[in-house]
Amino acid sequence: MRIQGISQARLMEESELCLVEAAKYGTPAQMTVAARLICHPESYRRWEAEHAQLMGRVSAHTYLHRQALALRATALTLLHRKAVFEYLQDRQLTLEQREKLMALFHSFKDYSASLIAEHSNYVRGASSYWCSHHLARRLMKDGVFAEPLHLYEERYTDYFRVFCDVELATTAEEKQAIEPMRML
Repeated sequence: MRIQGISQARLMEESELCLVEAAKYGTPAQMTVAARLICHPESYRRWEAEHAQLMGRVSAHTYLHRQALALRATALTLLHRKAVFEYLQDRQLTLEQREKLMALFHSFKDYSASLIAEHSNYVRGASSYWCSHHLARRLMKDGVFAEPLHLYEERYTDYFRVFCDVELATTAEEKQAIEPMRML
């Protein structure tokens, strides 16, 4: 039996509720990010427009099982989108390394502009990522959404960390320390 899918309006409504809940009851990181988004109307409108596009791709499918698959694909995209800023948060980088990292992923010549853009990407991407989890769990009752995605996130984070560490190694000591990883 095929179950009718969920409308884009309902997906957006539930996503907005998710953000409010994250701002009040989420982890410290979720509370900070959601509050930043909610308190800045311009940022919120940009998130809302981008998230509506993502949810439009999900709701374009007529049946719930296809929507669940589309939501999983969306979550993977969002996971990649937030990786650069999470790497910055996890690593103690010098200013030179931070500038080099931004140059790897941004065409901006100005480090500050790149960092601001990356932070904005992170805030919007992380918010939509959390909303995707919320939608999968609450609306779609997708019991297989979280665990494989979490496993992929761990592996992608490891890969991304190695990639960035190799790219940012400059001293002989750093290069020697990452040599086994570079070979991968």
